[in-house]
Amino acid sequence: MITRYVMAGLLAVATALYAPSAFALKLKPGLWQDTETGTSNGKPLPPKVSTDCLSPEEAADPVKAALAGMKGMPSGQCSKHEIKQSGNQIVFNMNCGNPKQMIMEMSVVMTLLSPEHTQSTAKSTMQMGGRTFTSDLTTDSKWISSACKKK
Repeated sequence: MITRYVMAGLLAVATALYAPSAFALKLKPGLWQDTETGTSNGKPLPPKVSTDCLSPEEAADPVKAALAGMKGMPSGQCSKHEIKQSGNQIVFNMNCGNPKQMIMEMSVVMTLLSPEHTQSTAKSTMQMGGRTFTSDLTTDSKWISSACKKK
């Protein structure tokens, strides 16, 4: 799902670690609906609902799909950029930037509740130009149909 993979790409920034586990994370391919809620700088954001198509390849290995989504992203100044799988969770952590320009720290935990339902929480802090920006987002994703076409 685009929200999920963009988040993963931003977090791991190009050279993440992929550690296979005995627990196979698999999702159902097809059309998914994401409902995102949360705060930005402590203020509530309006809920955002979107849909995306998950291919059979992405559904079969969500961690690998997240890694593929990171190709071409800058990895220059990251002191931490990792993806780890533990049971039914995928954890993304990132700390990147240059103190003279911008520093960003982000952590996302994606929990696969079933092949048709995931939940993600994302926390980020960005420092730029002497200002600090924070966000705390939750995304609830549900499979809605097998019929969709990947663009």
